[in-house]
Amino acid sequence: MDSCSDMVRYIGYMAWRVTCVKRRLVWLCRLAFLTFTSMAPIRVQPDSKDTAGFLAKRVKELQSRIDQLMTQSTVVRETKRHIQSPSTVDQSWRFWPGATYLEALPNCQTLKCIREAHRLLPKRNISYNFPHFFIAGYSKSASTSIYQFLNTHPEILPPHEKEPILFSDMCSYDRGKMDCPYGKQREYIHDILKVQQYVDSGGTLAAYQATPRIMDLGVHFAEILREYMPWLKLISSMREPISRSMSKYIMAKDKFESGCLMNHTMVFCLRRDREKLFGNPKNAYYSRPLKAWLDNYPSDQLLLVQYEKVVAEDTQQKELSRIKKFIGINPSLNEDTLDFGRVNCRHCTINPDGWPMKEKVYRKLIELVMPDVLEIVRLIDLFDLGNGTQWFDTWAKVWDDNLSRCVNGFCNITLS
Repeated sequence: MDSCSDMVRYIGYMAWRVTCVKRRLVWLCRLAFLTFTSMAPIRVQPDSKDTAGFLAKRVKELQSRIDQLMTQSTVVRETKRHIQSPSTVDQSWRFWPGATYLEALPNCQTLKCIREAHRLLPKRNISYNFPHFFIAGYSKSASTSIYQFLNTHPEILPPHEKEPILFSDMCSYDRGKMDCPYGKQREYIHDILKVQQYVDSGGTLAAYQATPRIMDLGVHFAEILREYMPWLKLISSMREPISRSMSKYIMAKDKFESGCLMNHTMVFCLRRDREKLFGNPKNAYYSRPLKAWLDNYPSDQLLLVQYEKVVAEDTQQKELSRIKKFIGINPSLNEDTLDFGRVNCRHCTINPDGWPMKEKVYRKLIELVMPDVLEIVRLIDLFDLGNGTQWFDTWAKVWDDNLSRCVNGFCNITLS
């Protein structure tokens, strides 16, 4: 070193290099080096009386320049954080030492963070996981009635809305991976599931969502949901399949003024769409999605309830009590009745006496659904989800009641 200016530059650079390495800020080391080496030489004689003043001035200028670079870098980093995918920017699950489950949850912005909080952090004195359960299926099978019934219970944290569309409409799925918009994940956690209210309760409220289409997504979605929420409890209500299909047509016409029933008879619609509605060996109506869920979740985390028993007065109380017991909420804090009536019961007012149909057509429909029904019965018995024989008998009674009213080969088919 042959000058005072070279010595100052070298000492300054080395000081910054040590600081950067300690903080693992390699990019800042490079910026600092460029800044030092690009500065004009400090031409000061070693014996000058103003050496201290010049050095102080240059150090002040250098500090100002570094502050400017740091500010610009922060802006760039925050901008990238919002435009990149959550998988590359989400660091919210890197919890601070000593954090507990309830302390970490409000900071979560993604489903990955929720999963890691559940997996890594101690859960002290909480009653329910977050979220605790899903009403996962099926549509037109009393899911709305169950949803409204549970919302009357003081230990339930109702979602902001029924049927949030994050999983069904907002996320994309490819090769067993799920990609959901970052902002929609945050909205789902904070606005729909109400994570702050859950935390404020000390984990004593059961948060959930009710999206009947979740069960239908089982073949593609069950494995993915298990990856993110392996602790979930799943409730699925299932309805006699012919009645459920007819109910879908009625809803499409009455609520949306669309669908096959707008221009055709019920018989025409059922015959035209029978492969889609009732399935085939490659895509069964109920059994294939259910099998996918059972392949990914333990059977004790899945509750099957039969629609016909939920709405029947003589069995309703027992079924609603089963649901509360499965969730783990206090069974004595609300009545085990749907005292508000059956929700969305359009067939109660639209053609309540039945839909005209030839007996041979109805028998053909029963024949079409039978393989799927028998597979459901087999899965119920195999995984100890209930009594398969009683399940079959309940649906067989619906078919027998309709056939018993047929006259001269013509029937009025009522929905269960």
